[in-house]
Amino acid sequence: MPLRVVIRRDKTISPFKKILDQLITLPQGDTLLLCSGYIWEPPSSKKSYRVLDDGLLNAINSGCKGCNIITVAGKFNEGYWEDYYKNFIGRIRGTGIPVTPFVATQRNWHAKIAMKLENGVPIAAIVGSSNLTSPAYQEGYENWNFESDVLIWNPGLNLNNYFRSSNDLSQDGIGLFDVILDPEVNQMNELEQMRGLYNDIFEKDNIERYDG
Repeated sequence: MPLRVVIRRDKTISPFKKILDQLITLPQGDTLLLCSGYIWEPPSSKKSYRVLDDGLLNAINSGCKGCNIITVAGKFNEGYWEDYYKNFIGRIRGTGIPVTPFVATQRNWHAKIAMKLENGVPIAAIVGSSNLTSPAYQEGYENWNFESDVLIWNPGLNLNNYFRSSNDLSQDGIGLFDVILDPEVNQMNELEQMRGLYNDIFEKDNIERYDG
């Protein structure tokens, strides 16, 4: 099971930004799933950081033309977070890429997951602590957070070279490694794990379509 584990440990580099952009621009895939508890996309009039302006929209345009994007959010404890989610959806749709948005039915979504799929089959996924906000995604940000994320991909699709090509993510004691599944233990493989994660997200009553 090929994995890449990254941790942010200074303001200069956001490993999450790098692996997310890498996942989004993966040539394979017809669907991109983006789940985040919080998304920082204020209106342009606010004159502040916007995550789509920080290379994310460029990555989406590069890797998702002809794709459908599914978004899940829903920690709207402050009213502006819902407005920012609307802005995020609207700006992506403005490029001509369709977006199917969802929210948690209890408005308590906090999981951070990204996934690329082809014909409903997961290709690669990121699961971790990073929201689509400046403390996690922005590089050079003074108020950065320690964040850790795990990238997993389907080894049967010849993606090892693609996901192992980024040398600037090398970190002492953490990074790339292979996990050997114990054949004596009855467990799911990489594809089954990602498919199970995707199915859990869309399990009945977990989330609902958002038309805001």
